[in-house]
Amino acid sequence: MTMNRYDADAIIVGAGPAGATAARCLTAKGVGVLLLERQPLPRYKPCGGALTKRTLQMLLPLDVSPVVEAWVNTLTVQAPDGNRFTLTLPEPLIATVMRDRFDAFLTAGAVAAGAKLRCAETVLRCELTCEGV
Repeated sequence: MTMNRYDADAIIVGAGPAGATAARCLTAKGVGVLLLERQPLPRYKPCGGALTKRTLQMLLPLDVSPVVEAWVNTLTVQAPDGNRFTLTLPEPLIATVMRDRFDAFLTAGAVAAGAKLRCAETVLRCELTCEGV
């Protein structure tokens, strides 16, 4: 499958967690992927950066531990009236990450799998024609 600058089987707009993961998974299946990101990576993104156990399972077989800041197994919940309780689990429930490092890590995985990445690209519109999008 040949892919030039403007040709791809799939174009993914945005190299956030969903876009980078989709690019990695599609490329692993032999799909030619062009991944477009508006900003240069890594780029700061304000976000809580909490990954649930279910999210981590969905990212398998990707090991995200190199970019995990902390594994959380204790959770404290406080009601508006001040009542609170703490739950401690035997295994981590959440992993915390910094989004700039996490997104760059996922995008690097997509590129390593064969996706083509173009940063500083802004998509202005998409048009569907008989030849493609």
